Parts: sequence; structure tokens; C-alpha cells
Amino acid sequence: MDKQNDRKQFRFVSSCYRGKLAVFGSVDKILNNICAEISIAAVILNLVISLLGSGWLGLLLRRRIVYAEKDAPRWEKQFHENKGKSTYWPSTRTIDWSAFMLQAVKILLPVTGGIFFLVALFSQPKPQKDESHFGSLASPTPSTLSLPSATASIEGAQSPSPVETESPLKSSQASEEIKADAPATQSPKANEEAEETEEMNDWHGVSPDEALFAVTRFIPDPVYMQRHDHDGVAVGIFRGEFQTPAIVARHNFRGLFIAHIEWSPDSKFLLFTTANSNGVSPWHAAAFVFCAADKSFRYVDAAIGDVVSPKFHFEPPNIASMEVKKGEAEEDVKVSLSKAIQQMPRVK
Repeated sequence: MDKQNDRKQFRFVSSCYRGKLAVFGSVDKILNNICAEISIAAVILNLVISLLGSGWLGLLLRRRIVYAEKDAPRWEKQFHENKGKSTYWPSTRTIDWSAFMLQAVKILLPVTGGIFFLVALFSQPKPQKDESHFGSLASPTPSTLSLPSATASIEGAQSPSPVETESPLKSSQASEEIKADAPATQSPKANEEAEETEEMNDWHGVSPDEALFAVTRFIPDPVYMQRHDHDGVAVGIFRGEFQTPAIVARHNFRGLFIAHIEWSPDSKFLLFTTANSNGVSPWHAAAFVFCAADKSFRYVDAAIGDVVSPKFHFEPPNIASMEVKKGEAEEDVKVSLSKAIQQMPRVK
């Protein structure tokens, strides 16, 4: 029961942090906002005090039970002495006041954290329309390079020089330049795919048996960190115990982002498909799998052929249904990960 409560408290703190990260956009923005920091500190402090307070109350109650069992006649005598009176018995002053203070803290700290969160939320500057919380997937030719030119052309068109008037030919050329430089508007379907991609690369998922949980995060290139088309993704596997958190495995997949990711029904494998962040080979959705038995990441395509569709689904216990290229044709295959795992080379 205590272990379940610990897991619930861990999930609560984790969801609070993810919620604040989703609202503020990045860790840096949270660290630059004192109210957001206080809000997170209040939630974490509430968790720490709750755990320590519960342990302290449990210890006091256990001592009280030992005190009663040690001398039953004395306990019975105290019962008759306190019967019908407003006293602390069978508890003690220390136990009652400790419980009262713990309850007050568990109410006040979340309320304080919520107040500072609202203050931070409404005091932060509003993001620009083109600003993304998690970064965008850039094309091989970044559109940001054309924005200054477009802006300058627009400002020149709106504020003509009083000395020199533009000819119709120049105005037409400027208009064409603005159209050429302006970023293309994405269709609703493209927007949905971009949102799904961001979600898959800022994702966490608990295995069905709740023994492990996986986390994905975008990571910039160590050299060309200004280039979104060089981004990669980090995949980390952790143990699901709150009291003894430990990383089981982690790997950085450079130049790739995750298109789809799922735990197998038996919790033994984490399967995910990827795509190149620079847009190369869009037909190929290279697949990887984490094996919980030996804590390794493995390359799936080497065993079953090139995966061409990012979408897949599982059948119990760990049979993955995927679309694979066979010669010139594409066909659906079902692969038992537990049987094929030894044919998949480890990712180095």
C-alpha cells in the first residue's frame, strides 16, 4: 500500500513538472521565473514533508501500541480514568499535534504552489506565433534565413522614402520577393503530424507491469545546436520505484526523431520507429527496440528488413505488426520480438 502511495505521489510531482514545462516552454524559462520556481519548490517540499511526516506518525503510533501491550492493566486503568473526558488519550499530545501540523502543511503548500503558478503563468511574456515550445523540424533549407529579407521588404513597402519614389516595376519585383521569401503555410494535416512528432519526442510511458518507465527528449547537435535539422532524440529507461529511482539504460539517437513508440503488452520490449531530422529518406522509418532482459537497444531493420511505415501495433505477448520493404514490394509482417531479438544487432 505504501509503495502504491509513493508511486502516486511520484506521478503527481512528475505531472506537475511536465505541466509547468508544457506551459512555460523550456526549463530555462522556468528557472528565469521566480514564481515558477517557488511553485515547483512548494510541490516538492509538500511531497518530502508528506513522506517524512507519515513515517514519523507511523513511528509514534507504533510506540503507543507497544506501550499499551507492555502493561495491559495500566492501559485499562487509563481507559477508565479518561472515559467520558476530553483528553488526548488513547493518543498523545505529540501525536495529535504532529497530525494537525502535517495536515495543515499538506493543504497550505499545494495552495501556495498553485497561487505562485498562476502568478507566473499570467506574468510571463506571451510567445510569438511562430515560437514552439519544443522546437520545430526544419527543412534542409531553414526558413528562418529568409525572414529578415521579407521583413525588410515589407517595411520598405509600407514606408516609402520621401526622396525617391519606387517605380511600378520595382514594386512588382519587391512583391514577388516577399511571396518567394514568405514561409509556406502548413495544412491542418501537416500541423497535426508536427504536433504528434513533438509529443512522441517529449513523451513518457510506463510499462504495463509498471516496473519500468521510458522517457524521450529532443537533444540538439553538440556542435551545430542552432540547426534543427541536426537534432536528435534521447531515449531513457528508468525503474518505476519512487524510493529507489535508477536509470536502467539510455541512448542518444543523433539525427533522428521518434515517429511512433509503444511498450509491448508483456513489458519486455519498447519498440519505436524513427525518421531523419533533416528529411532524408522519408520512405524509411528505421525501427529500434529496447530489450528489458539485457538492457540493450537493438536495430530491428537488420533482422526483418527496412521498415517503411512508422505506424505499428502489438499483439500479445510481444508480436509486432509492421510494414516492411521486401524487394520492390511492401508487405505487412508480424515479428515475435522475443524470438527475433538475438538476430538484431546492438546499437553502439
